[in-house]
Amino acid sequence: MRCWAESTRVVVRKHQFKVT
Repeated sequence: MRCWAESTRVVVRKHQFKVT
């Protein structure tokens, strides 16, 4: 679960960065 949360966080960060 921890790995999943970390992966999701990275994806969200990347997505947000791209949007910004």
